[in-house]
Amino acid sequence: MKTLIIGGNSFVGLRFCKKYKKSIFSSCRTKNSKFYLDLNEINENFFSEIEKEGITHCVFLAAISSPDECENN
Repeated sequence: MKTLIIGGNSFVGLRFCKKYKKSIFSSCRTKNSKFYLDLNEINENFFSEIEKEGITHCVFLAAISSPDECENN
């Protein structure tokens, strides 16, 4: 089983990845990452990379955690 963590650099995501290290792939905000995901403009490469890696599960942990940033954006 291979799992993709979307939001793997978040507070919860980092702890999740640390605890469940085996077969974990993490998405990234870096545009040159093979698992870069922009929800405003979904890139088809994202899904082809998931297929290539044989990822079977996805956990979505991405969020805006700052109340000020959430209110302003």
